Amino acid sequence: MQIDLELLLRAAQMAGALSGNTPLYGVKELGSKEANLTLSTMASMYGPNGLFHICGDNDLLSLTIEPEPFLDWLGWKPNNESTQLVKLISYIGPEGTAGGSPTGGTAAACDDPSGVEFGTCEILLPDKGRIKRAGPVRDITENNRRVCDQYPLYFKDGRRIEHEIVWSLTLAGVALRQDLKRMVVAGNSNNANEFAGLQQLVNTGYKNVHDGRRCSAMDSIVIDWGGNDMSTGPNGVHGLVDYLIDIVRRIRQRAMWANLGNIAVGDMVLMMPSFLRDCLLDAFTCWSVCPGRQYNEANLNTFEARTFRNTLNGGQYGMGQIFVDGTPVPIITYDWQSFGQVGGAFTGDIYVLTRRIGNVPVLWGQYIDMTDPAQAFAEEAGYMHYRAVDGGRFLTYWKTDNECTQAVIVMRPNVYLSAPWAQARIASVACQRPLPPLSPDPTSDYYAEEYLVVATAPEDYLVPSI
Repeated sequence: MQIDLELLLRAAQMAGALSGNTPLYGVKELGSKEANLTLSTMASMYGPNGLFHICGDNDLLSLTIEPEPFLDWLGWKPNNESTQLVKLISYIGPEGTAGGSPTGGTAAACDDPSGVEFGTCEILLPDKGRIKRAGPVRDITENNRRVCDQYPLYFKDGRRIEHEIVWSLTLAGVALRQDLKRMVVAGNSNNANEFAGLQQLVNTGYKNVHDGRRCSAMDSIVIDWGGNDMSTGPNGVHGLVDYLIDIVRRIRQRAMWANLGNIAVGDMVLMMPSFLRDCLLDAFTCWSVCPGRQYNEANLNTFEARTFRNTLNGGQYGMGQIFVDGTPVPIITYDWQSFGQVGGAFTGDIYVLTRRIGNVPVLWGQYIDMTDPAQAFAEEAGYMHYRAVDGGRFLTYWKTDNECTQAVIVMRPNVYLSAPWAQARIASVACQRPLPPLSPDPTSDYYAEEYLVVATAPEDYLVPSI
């Protein structure tokens, strides 16, 4: 999922923050002071003390909102329901099955037949969370000031950054999307305003919502790898590739028994950090063609092994693949999750995720559609304070304190999962690569920049960069 920057900026125009704008419902009746704000000391994009020197490269690398393949694979739909239940027929069998004494199905012509019974399980999915971010507080009178119009700044895709409103809104949108990317995996609905992420949903211990009775048929497959490498499993017998193959087969088997249809290529993926992907493809190569299936550099460094290893590159999503019973299972890397370390190796989680079985979707992202709430407020209040943007995914509004303004963006998302049994998680898998892993998350210890300092407006440039 990507934030549509064009729609986001259009919200600023509709709010009257940009020139040439007329509010939807006439003159805004709210006064210019609705909050107590303090001007941010963070550097502005333009003005006498702008963020970058006018002689620097004005093509800013990090300002466009990048795509995230895993969020796009997951897919996002609007949903305004406050209660979402998933129902399962846990079994249908002979009378007496639950009591441990199933009756027989044979009977004489004049004998009464034995009956049947069935069981159900209903689970309540955790509700939607609330993510919101505010941009820096800015002086609206400074919005269009420039050092010199001959030194404009641009997004990487060629669009010009016209004013501070755009920059502030972009900052809030990028930070909100980072929150979403973290919470999709690590979110815990037991924490205030968080939604349940994959760590909580792809799990065991599901219970019937009506009486607390266990529903093991709903449970995901969860294995604690215990910080071992891929060739050494928790039981000391089977390696990681053996487990992955069995997991994929088990999910396919249950899908067939449920009469839901086949799982199409691309609807089941392996999701993991990038560094684990590299180790997995090496391990799968040696599992397939190396002597004794044992991974080591000597075994991998053969013509046969290298040739086979190259067949695992690419795949449907361009990030690699393995094969189970001749059918490819694509890999999607996702580095917005936590890493660990055991000795010289690094650890992470590997997920087997199924988004659709046959024609039945079972896993996707959701959000409360903000279109109706924003419209209802405008109709009742007579002015357009709240704006729904990007198809209703986000709510934007502006806080004002006389000439000080601050952009706010809100999203109410969660992850919908109706088939936990078609998902799996192998936790704490170790992998040792020549270089440590890298994270795109600035809050991670594995972020590329180690010396994080909040940007301030420089008066002069006195310290050489190197």
